[in-house]
Amino acid sequence: MRKILTAGTALAASLLLSLAPVQAQWSINQRTKFLGDCTPACEANPNVPGPKKGQCAMFCNCLANEGEKLFSSQDFDEMDENARTNKPDPRTQRFHGLVPACNQQAFGQ
Repeated sequence: MRKILTAGTALAASLLLSLAPVQAQWSINQRTKFLGDCTPACEANPNVPGPKKGQCAMFCNCLANEGEKLFSSQDFDEMDENARTNKPDPRTQRFHGLVPACNQQAFGQ
């Protein structure tokens, strides 16, 4: 089955988080930043058909909700900084692992 969003497309999502199962909440500013980056990136993704672009907010909310279960607010800041400076971060791969489930939830794929 073809994925709507790839881990690479979810790069905005990788501005996130850590390995510790923390059930921590991100700050309102962090969540707003994440959704503000993720949603337009999803809508601009050529793999998302026009009629499904409206579901990008659901996809990004899924990533944020699931990301908060895995990554702390501090992780978010560290991963965001690493993404901005192109520094590898092993937490990013873990975050990308959330993409298939959120694809399924939002796009049925």
